[in-house]
Amino acid sequence: MTTTSLKQLATQVNISSKYGARLDRDKQSDWQRNANGYTVRLMYKGRQYTIDFWQGTGITEDPTAAGVLDCLLSDANGGEMTFDEFCGEFGYDNDSRTAERTWKQCGKVREELQRLLGVARDLFMYSERD
Repeated sequence: MTTTSLKQLATQVNISSKYGARLDRDKQSDWQRNANGYTVRLMYKGRQYTIDFWQGTGITEDPTAAGVLDCLLSDANGGEMTFDEFCGEFGYDNDSRTAERTWKQCGKVREELQRLLGVARDLFMYSERD
């Protein structure tokens, strides 16, 4: 069985990005304050999803649809887990409020990707990664 790569699927997704995240600087983590923050809009089949997106300082190119989708799909996968599974998978303490907030945010990303990608979500989710 041949699986389509995320890179191929991402060619169907339009992306626009603007340097500078919308999240207030005082609400950003230390890593986010030192990273390259963008406001990214993904567009697919008449639907769109706008999100703040950060890249490490070593990445100098603008975000790509494939790169953003890869990160978001990974987060969405975490949002499909139970909280205890999430903590076990990523090494969080299941008594941590930070872990719970992170897990809930992953669940929101999962919902937004479902809305954006519709019936193609699983095709994107389980595509080959380069």
